[in-house]
Amino acid sequence: MGSIKATAIKVLTNEIFSKNKGKFSEKFDENKKALGEVLQIRSKRVRNSIAGYITRLAKNSKKVYPKYRPRQDTQDIKRKRIQRR
Repeated sequence: MGSIKATAIKVLTNEIFSKNKGKFSEKFDENKKALGEVLQIRSKRVRNSIAGYITRLAKNSKKVYPKYRPRQDTQDIKRKRIQRR
């Protein structure tokens, strides 16, 4: 689905994203323009790669991952086992 990014691009992107989090969004085209304001990048390929990785970081930073899944009470589990018999 996605391509493997070079380590240098990941490190640079993480620094840029952490310092300028408010400028970037979940949209690739907006991130390309915002990246032009933050850095001067001559290479179109590198700029697009960084903008794509910033987009990915922006999307993943808004996801909420539960720390744990709530478990059923052990007595409920025992009751279900007894009912099955």
